[in-house]
Amino acid sequence: MKNHIIPIGIRKSKTLYLVFTSLLLCSCNSEHIIDKLTMVLTASYDLNDNKIENNVLIGEYTEQDKTNIIFRKTTSNNNYEIITHLNTQMNKPIAYGQMRMILFGQAFARKGIGDVINILSRDAEISSHLQLAVSSDKPEDIMRATIETHDPLYLMRMIEQNYINENLPNVNLHTHVFNYYGQGQDIYIPTFKLTPNESVEIDGIALFKKDKDVHHLSIDECIWLKLLLQNAKSGTFAMTKEHNENILIHIDSSKNKMKLIQSNPQLIIQDRLKINASIKNISEEIPIRKKQQLDELEKELEEYVRNNIEKLTKKLQSLKVDPVGFGRFTRSRDRKWNENEFYRQYDKQFTFNLDVEIKLNQIGTED
Repeated sequence: MKNHIIPIGIRKSKTLYLVFTSLLLCSCNSEHIIDKLTMVLTASYDLNDNKIENNVLIGEYTEQDKTNIIFRKTTSNNNYEIITHLNTQMNKPIAYGQMRMILFGQAFARKGIGDVINILSRDAEISSHLQLAVSSDKPEDIMRATIETHDPLYLMRMIEQNYINENLPNVNLHTHVFNYYGQGQDIYIPTFKLTPNESVEIDGIALFKKDKDVHHLSIDECIWLKLLLQNAKSGTFAMTKEHNENILIHIDSSKNKMKLIQSNPQLIIQDRLKINASIKNISEEIPIRKKQQLDELEKELEEYVRNNIEKLTKKLQSLKVDPVGFGRFTRSRDRKWNENEFYRQYDKQFTFNLDVEIKLNQIGTED
């Protein structure tokens, strides 16, 4: 019996043909499955006459790069019936595995979002990259305002764009679940509102105590929280000098290093924050051509950043919330850490010593 030797080129061609055929069949099968399902991509929870109001945005893909958005609304008595009630309005079964955005009305968020976080954390179909947000306006109005974009994930993309390029800290469902079930750090969630011309904008961060919304930070305050939470690579802040000269600063990079000085009898944490930044805009009246002038400006900016971060930490203490995670930080360095005892000190006997060092980049100066 003869052994038939197949040339290498032919074997490669056959292999590539089989791989391509398999992928084509899988692709056709996936399209067939998607065609039989209703894909919920954005959803909301709100309160209406003591009932839970749910709204969803459904993406219906018609042509390449084009999406029709279907809006649906339902009410229920609890957080568990949304899919059942929505299915009564659809001709194809609801699928939520691709959902990437949930928006809470402020009334709902103030009552508590713990049940929803619990549902999301236990569902293996839900992505850990899902985004949560709070709306000071009705979630229905926020969601309807995005329909003309033909993007059912428009709100999610707004959040992602703003933590990549602007002042929002990087956060997602994984972060929220970790903070909610862990000890020593509270939840913080981006907020949306409608502008006077009915467009949507991010206007800050909602701070939570356990699962309840207790306060909103403005978008200008978000940069100070971001600098405490992570090594930032983006963000801007403006400083106005005493004669109304203005300067706009962009954060190129930052490094934050905390140190526990003592936990008892008084809690003392020291933080060293290093920032590399660029001048985005500056009044002509502010001189920076000479190195000494630039050094003086850096010192002014350091004091400005330090004062604003200290102002923020005092506000957090007065609200009795800890989105920064001072509790978690102390717990990792103190074997005798106790959550109740720590937050009694945090509210009344917490000293936060902050050193700020700012280096301005890309400035041509004379000696």
